[in-house]
Formats: sequence, structure tokens, C-alpha cells
Amino acid sequence: MSDEPDPKNNEEEPIMAKKSTAKKAEAKTTEMSSTELIKLHGSKSAAIRALAAEGYKTAEIARKLGIIYQHARNVLQRPLKRKATKAS
Repeated sequence: MSDEPDPKNNEEEPIMAKKSTAKKAEAKTTEMSSTELIKLHGSKSAAIRALAAEGYKTAEIARKLGIIYQHARNVLQRPLKRKATKAS
């Protein structure tokens, strides 16, 4: 046996760390109330988009935030508006 670490194990460790970090973030989101989620993201629309980015389905998002399905769907279907810039 050599004292050198196995290259295969070194490659797998960062991936495992990323997965556990993602699970911890998801667990925090799962435990948060609708009010906390909305405060965290600044608006209902932002919370809807954030939950969708985490992989939640539209119906799950609506239930979690206490809103109707159609509201969540509309937010996800509508593209974000760009902020107007001043013309020079």
C-alpha cells in the first residue's frame, strides 16, 4: 500500500460536499414558513422563482406559499422585466 491518496477519491469528495450542502439548503427551505420565505426573497414572485429553481413543482410552490396555483404558474410563465436604464 502506498501513502498517496487515491485520485478517484479526491475527485468524488467535492461532489459529495456539494450534494450535502444542497440538501442542507433544501432542508432549510422545507422547514421555513411561507412568511419567512417571502421575507427572505423580498416578494412572493421572487420566492416562487427561487423555489422553482430548487426544483419544486408549481403545485408544491403554491401549497408551500399559501397561494393559488394560477398565481405561481403566471409568475413562472412571465419573463422577468428588465429595469429601465437612463439614456445618455
